[in-house]
Amino acid sequence: MLSLFSSGQQQKASVSEFSVLDVTNLWSVLDIFDAVHVHPNDPYSYTKSSWYKIGIDTTINNITYKKLMKAMDAEHEKWSISGYLRQDAKRVYSLEGAREILLYDFNLSVGSSMESELYPGQFFTSRLDSVHEINLNNEIRKIYYLTEYRTSDPGRQVVEIWIEGIGSVSDGLLRRTMLGLTADNLHEYQLLCFHQNETLTYQSKNYQNCYYDIVAGTDDISISTDDFQIFPNPSFGQITIANIFGATNSCFEIVNVSGETIKEFCNEMSSRIVIDLADQKKGIYFLRLRNKNGFMTKKFILK
Repeated sequence: MLSLFSSGQQQKASVSEFSVLDVTNLWSVLDIFDAVHVHPNDPYSYTKSSWYKIGIDTTINNITYKKLMKAMDAEHEKWSISGYLRQDAKRVYSLEGAREILLYDFNLSVGSSMESELYPGQFFTSRLDSVHEINLNNEIRKIYYLTEYRTSDPGRQVVEIWIEGIGSVSDGLLRRTMLGLTADNLHEYQLLCFHQNETLTYQSKNYQNCYYDIVAGTDDISISTDDFQIFPNPSFGQITIANIFGATNSCFEIVNVSGETIKEFCNEMSSRIVIDLADQKKGIYFLRLRNKNGFMTKKFILK
């Protein structure tokens, strides 16, 4: 079995070089779309996966890129071009329209930072806090722990985690989620699984499978956005889970962005539960509800 996260101690084993743009790499990235139901014709919330792999070379503006291929079917057979990536030494760039975005700099030293313009005019700073080692499928890779914040607002910070040759665990290969939010604030991305040479190398501890295609409408699953609410969000240490009459006999799990379970508990009768998280670090957390009808994961922030 693969070991997902190392202990905080640096291991002594040697570390090989891994390339994000290796053609044998295969990512499964989870997209959790949290739509607000104000009208029956509105789109339902969903949890679904997209597969990504590295395609052939192409030249754009005299620069060579790898085609990034995407498939949304469970068998990952129907591929289309999703983007263009290039790697310059240990830096990985994504072409977004006419501009390049710096996705990763695996050459950062502890204490140094990089800046990315993920959305036009929105700059984000990623500061490397520590580097450790992780054993994945009997291979030792570097794991990077970073602090990330909007450059113009350094007071709001979250934890970001990269794995050498894989990319971001926190928000997927393309880092579509920064500070836990996308441009429209409705999508949440995270790395679900990573294969290399057709071998499962990494799998998120939050999910049991590498592919999901779940519509959370009331006709499809009894746990809907109306059955499960968290407030306040963001919170300064205490959250309330409310409106869970329809989710009795359910169990809850609170997980941090490192995949560590902070709390686990089950609810039999109460429609409202108050949880004290004042002893936890600031950042993004996930509250997962599960019962015989299905599951739902919601994100919340501790400030």
